[in-house]
Amino acid sequence: IDFVSIDGIIIDAFKRIKDVVAKGGSVTIDDFGKFEAYWSKPLVRVDRVTGTSTTTTAQRNARFVPSKALILGTQRGMLLSNVTNT
Repeated sequence: IDFVSIDGIIIDAFKRIKDVVAKGGSVTIDDFGKFEAYWSKPLVRVDRVTGTSTTTTAQRNARFVPSKALILGTQRGMLLSNVTNT
């Protein structure tokens, strides 16, 4: 396998993740994290100059939540390893 093939595999995997999340689903990758869609809350914003308020509607967004193993592994310099809580 050459680097071009590896790049193609990675790009294809992220395209599939994007498609699932765009449809409102989530994808969990062990020892890495979770890609998911979530709904933001509607917000009330006030213009400080005029004092008028506007409300933004709730929107679906995407986010990545890193796994505990990824966070601990990164802190300890052991990326993507099986890290235990010691």
